[in-house]
Amino acid sequence: MHEPVLAIENLHVTLNDDCCILQDICLAVEKGEIIAIVGESGCGKTTLLKAIANILPTNAQVTSEKMSFCGNCMKHSSAKKWQKIRGNDLAVIFQNPFSFFSPIKKIKYHFIRSLRNHEKISTKQAFERSIVVLQTMNFSEADAQRILNSYPFELSGGMMQRVAIALAILLKPQLLLADEPTSALDVITQKQIMDELLRLRDQIGAAILMITHDLGCAAYMAERIVVMQSGKIVECAKTTELLQAPKHPYTQMLLKAAPKWPEGERHVH
Repeated sequence: MHEPVLAIENLHVTLNDDCCILQDICLAVEKGEIIAIVGESGCGKTTLLKAIANILPTNAQVTSEKMSFCGNCMKHSSAKKWQKIRGNDLAVIFQNPFSFFSPIKKIKYHFIRSLRNHEKISTKQAFERSIVVLQTMNFSEADAQRILNSYPFELSGGMMQRVAIALAILLKPQLLLADEPTSALDVITQKQIMDELLRLRDQIGAAILMITHDLGCAAYMAERIVVMQSGKIVECAKTTELLQAPKHPYTQMLLKAAPKWPEGERHVH
């Protein structure tokens, strides 16, 4: 029996030893699966992603009965082991891609550093690999070279998000954590980003755990939807089942409040 990419049982997160942010979180993500986490602001979605990636602030305490990545127990892993996993097998796409890039460094600096931190490769080879990865995001070779030689402020928000995704998949991770990857973009660019993520999932086989406040986005991309309320998972089901017959009152309330999306825009799983 194969191991899921990510398996969590009874995860709790507290702040300053007394404020409980997450309670009894149980979740498994299979290879190549896309799961959307939805819920109101402040329900703990981003905290969960940060707990999975082990990037919570030092005043946060994480406990769990089980946290494994590709079958490897991560409960008591060292910072060095986590750094290796985050570089090779797990990548994070942030809501604001500009926050992930130094404003005084060209884009190529981040790509080259990422590759050379994990592989024995020359700067020239790393630059060439970066061009190839950017081309998978439907940039031409000329555009890829221009982007790598640009500063973040010289690129649009939509272009920066595509660059951030390219950086995230540079080392072909097994799990992508995406925190509201389309929220700051216009509708057309949102659709482009969603399609890019779906195509890349098919291309590199990575599972995607995605936070979104947009149920239309969740319906379009995810095989399963996880609903969070006040730091707990209150419902988890296949996308079609949850959208057509939500069981929890909170899920029913979310669906009633959500804008309607065209049936033809729903991704077929």
